Order: sequence, then structure tokens, then C-alpha cells
Amino acid sequence: MTEGRVRLIDRAATGLVLALGALHTAVAALQGSMNEDGIGYLDVGAAWLRGDWSSAISATWNPLYALLLSPATLDAVPIGARFPIVHGLNFLIFAVSYIAFLALWRELAGVARAHADARPGTAPIPILPWVLVGHALFAWAALTLVEMWTVTPDMLVAGLLFAAAGLLLRHRAVPRIRTAFLFGLVLGLGYLAKPVMFPLGLLFLGIAGLAWAANRPPGTWLGSTGSATGGFLLFALPWIVAVSVKQGEPTFGESGTITYIRYVNDVAYPFWTDAGSATGEPLHPMHRVAEAPDVWAFGEAGVGGTYPPGFDPAYWYAGVEPRLDVRRQLEEVAANLAFSFELIGRRLGLPIGALLVALGLSYGNARFDSWARWWREWRERPGAATAIGPAAVVALGLVGIALYLPVLSDGRYLAAFLALGFGGALALVGVPEHRGGPRVGGAAALIATFGLLLEIVAFILSGVAQVAGFDATPRAALGFGHAPPPAVAQPSTGLRDASDDHVRIARALTANGVDPGTPVGVVGWAFDSYWTWLADLRVVAEMPEDHDLYWRASPERRAELDAAFAAAGARLIVAEVRPDELPAGWEPLSDTGIAVRRLPADQ
Repeated sequence: MTEGRVRLIDRAATGLVLALGALHTAVAALQGSMNEDGIGYLDVGAAWLRGDWSSAISATWNPLYALLLSPATLDAVPIGARFPIVHGLNFLIFAVSYIAFLALWRELAGVARAHADARPGTAPIPILPWVLVGHALFAWAALTLVEMWTVTPDMLVAGLLFAAAGLLLRHRAVPRIRTAFLFGLVLGLGYLAKPVMFPLGLLFLGIAGLAWAANRPPGTWLGSTGSATGGFLLFALPWIVAVSVKQGEPTFGESGTITYIRYVNDVAYPFWTDAGSATGEPLHPMHRVAEAPDVWAFGEAGVGGTYPPGFDPAYWYAGVEPRLDVRRQLEEVAANLAFSFELIGRRLGLPIGALLVALGLSYGNARFDSWARWWREWRERPGAATAIGPAAVVALGLVGIALYLPVLSDGRYLAAFLALGFGGALALVGVPEHRGGPRVGGAAALIATFGLLLEIVAFILSGVAQVAGFDATPRAALGFGHAPPPAVAQPSTGLRDASDDHVRIARALTANGVDPGTPVGVVGWAFDSYWTWLADLRVVAEMPEDHDLYWRASPERRAELDAAFAAAGARLIVAEVRPDELPAGWEPLSDTGIAVRRLPADQ
């Protein structure tokens, strides 16, 4: 196939991937998609814009993604435009990450060709299958694992990882101190996007150093590694100092600790009830101002955000220390391994099978009777030096996947690492140049592309079914991963659910005279009450149990609960589920399904 035709197909595939990303973005914007982490990042972005450094410097939410989303938090942005702007910004991140991936894919194509050229009688995967599998791999990782409608920094982190891997390969081929420094800078930006990128960044610096050291004079690779480390610390060190000063102890972020005590130590979250298998107790716990049903108060001064428990978990759980519980740790590793194998084996089964066939054809005569002997012989073989670059990219992917196994594996966490591991391994393919080897290699790449496209189509069909109101969850997938616990018990018959149109709720509250900044209490689960952010309200108290417990209470008991909300600082109580006949003092909020009760300032 001519180079011009390959270029035309490449551009068409690029346009298709961008169109799919834009379509997913449009659906997310129209549906008003949002999630709890997204509200946290938006609150931090707003804090940066108004110069509220105490809230902006967070041990949970690193600044880069929050700053990128901050235009959506400007006061001039209408309520109905806020979520669409967020998703538009996410699409820009998607597009830039795609550019970074395509640059990486070109670097991998170059090292694949160099690796094949260094091994007489071998050939890389033909260019057209290589191009197609690259586009399909990115689309699969970005659309089906990261998911365009989620408001998280994972797509941003993926783009930075792709850029870093591309720079690692470029420096391997043409050693320049500037390229190594840029490699470190990109890893430092990754840490500013997500705390886990600090330990990952250090591991990646180590992998890069080993890759650059192979077959290089010591002075060259030491200078490169030092330059990369300097670039990394240029961004990472100031943030570590800022977060450590705020926390009062050395730390690169507390989100990993909070995740560990939640998922491994089984500590109650977000409201402290017991320590699980962790040690210690919170230094500033939330206050239970009423019991049976419980009302929790958390409107303390100094803790910012629309929903303080989600905005700064590190503050509320300071004093709680993770503890190694061997049994629970092994259970969590087993669950994460099951999830990872299900993800790789079921959803990547066909592409992985095709890749293994191509690798088997490339290295089928290798002997593994002794690892030491194999390593010695491998280093002496033609092409050993050219294999180091793609092998380092594979190592980046494997290290990233392994780092999540002890605590929590999730598709959006693993997406970039799966793409790196698969792409690096594909670049190692060098099929026999004769006897139809290139055809087999090309067929393997096309089969991998087909498998990825099947997964993308299945995901899109499932999304269409969900938007249409059908339950299309595959039953085989229900037992894997960490399904989030139900936020609240199902409401009893006779209660009316609120609309999930958060924009309509926020507009109705504003139209009914609820001013920005009003402290509110929520009867129900406030974590996903995104209308609070849209209306610029602040949740200061919450009754997270079954709504029915409030409505079935006696008038006297409801008055006590209302007084507890008022004592917590609430000036308005909002119930997202209400009975058809409201008690005195409550009023419906137009046709949103929400009920509100105004509390006097002196109650």
C-alpha cells in the first residue's frame, strides 16, 4: 500500500476517534453528568481563582486538573452552562492526550523498525495494521475505561504518561539532556495532576535510568538521569512542601492513605463510626448531633468546599493510621487481581491472543533453560540494544498496574498502563521476513484491532441502552471489581424521588430566593447532590439514612431533627425524596420532586 493511502487512512481514523470523543462529550453534557470527585476538583479550582490558598492547597486534590477546570467555576458562567463547560474542557484534555499518544505511537513505530532491522531476516508489523491498532488502542482505553463522562484527572494523567513514554524512547534513540529534562518535567506535571504519580514518577525515573544505562557510557546516562530527576523535582518539590506544611508533617498527599483505610482497613467513610482494622481516632471528627436517625454536622470553619466531607477527607481522618491486616490485605489483592485478570482476559482477550501469536512467531526459538544464560545470550544477540526502549515502555505499564493491586484497581486507573504495556510489546514483534511472516504479523495486528473495536462497539451500545433507560449491564461482569455501596436505602412506597436534573433543581432554588453561600442540611445522601455546587450552596449537615425515617417520625421528633440541623448552622433543609403530603413548614420546590424547609436564624 502506498504511503499516501496509509496517510489518508491514518487521518480518517484520527477523525473517527475525535468524533467518537466529541459524541461521548456531547452526551455527557446533555445528560448533566457529574461525579463526587469532579465536585472536589471544581471546588479546588474555584479556590485557586479567588486566592483561597488554605482551600486550594489540598492533600487530596492536586492542583493541575482543578486549574484546568477552573473556568467553569467563574461567577459569570450561567448555571446551565457549567457542566457543559466542564465536559468541553475534558474533551480538550482528551484531544491533547490523543496527540501525545500518536507521538508515542510514532516513536514506537520507529523503534519497532530499528529492532527488526537489527535482527537479520525479520520484519516489523506492516505500517497500515500498526496505524490502525494504535488508533483502536487509544479509543478503547480512553472511551471504555477512562470514560468521557467522568470528571476525573485520569485522562490528563494518561496523556502525560504517553508523553513521558515518548520522550523516554526519543532520548533512547537520540540522547539529549534537554529530552531527559522534559521527561522529568512531564512526570512532575503528572504528580501535580494526581498524587499517585509521585511514587510512580520515582519508579519511572528508575526504569528510564536503567534503559538509558544499557550499552551507554556511565557519564551519559548519569547526566540524563540526573537531568530527568531535576525536571521531576522542579514541579514535585514545591507541591510536596506546600502540602506538608498544611498537614504539619512530611507527605506527598493523603489520598492513598484515605483509600487504603477505606478499602483495606474497612474504616467507615465518610462518617466515622469505627476504626475497622486501622489504628487511632480522628483528631477532628464530624459531630453526630442527633441519633436514630443520625444527623451529622460538619460545617466547621476552615474546611472549604461545597460538601466538606468529600472536599477534605484528610482533615476529617487526620489521626487515623493505616495498619497492615495480612488477611484483609490478601483479600484485597485477590479482588484486584480478579478484576485485572477479568479486564485483561475478557476485554483484551482477542488482542492479547493475537499479540502472543506474533511474539511467539518472533521469538519462538528462544531457550529459557537458565535465566542467567538466557539473559547473557540475549544481550549478545542482534537487536538486543534496540529492544530496550520498547521493553522499558512495557515495564512502565506493568509497574503501573502492579502499584494499584494492594489497594484498589479500577479501569480508569489502569487504562494508560494497559495501553503502554500492549504498545511496547507490539513494538517488540519482529516476524520472519520470509514464508509469510509479515502477513501473519499484519493479520495479528488487524485481529487485535478488530477485538478492540468490538469492545468499543459493545460499550457504546451499552451506553445507548442506559441513556434510553434500559439496564444493559452484563451479568457476568457484576461480580468483579468494587461496586460502590448504595448511598441510601430505597425509599418506601409513597415517597416521591427528586429529579436527577441538577440544573433544574439549582435554578428552582435560585428562583425561590435561596442565595449563594446559604448553608443547607440534606435529608438523604448529599455526596451526589450536585445541585448544591451549581447553586453555590454549602452543605453543613446531613441525615444519610433512609428518607422514610424522617417522614415517619412524629412531629415532635421531626422538630428535634430540624433543631439539630439548625444547630449545625443550616438555614435551609432540603429533602430529595418527599411524601405527597408534606408536613407543616415544608414546601415543594416546583416540579423537581424536592422539598425544602426554611429555618429561622435564631432557631
